[in-house]
Amino acid sequence: MDVITLLLGVIIGILLGVFAAVIWHKTNSTENQALNSSNEAELKTLLAQQAHSHISQTQQSVLKLEQELNLLKASVTQYENALTVNDIDDTQSSFYGEHAGVFLRNSTKSDNKYIPEESSDAQPKDFANNGSGLFVGQTVTNDSKEGEKSSN
Repeated sequence: MDVITLLLGVIIGILLGVFAAVIWHKTNSTENQALNSSNEAELKTLLAQQAHSHISQTQQSVLKLEQELNLLKASVTQYENALTVNDIDDTQSSFYGEHAGVFLRNSTKSDNKYIPEESSDAQPKDFANNGSGLFVGQTVTNDSKEGEKSSN
């Protein structure tokens, strides 16, 4: 009888343990599902905020690029306009304009232009005669060198 009571107690304990485990598992799974759904909702809102931020930054970048392209287009058209030759002002020369120096140089005739003389065989004045320039004024000849050697 004691064995039967022991076996009956173990079976009841096992049934109560299984029943408690099933209830505990269901409670935890519903809590986990609620927690997962709230985490998913927070994650979705965070991703939506980041997407809106990225879209606004992209729109600002596009607007900035459009402004820079408009400036570039304006500068290119200004450069093209600067390159075009005005046919209206061909009869008048701008004396005080940017071409005044060239105009004056080409329009005035000067007789005092330097014409170089033909080259000569003589050395320029700053070189010494047959010397290195150290003993300017003393000329060294071959006769004087022979005389110096014999006197030694």
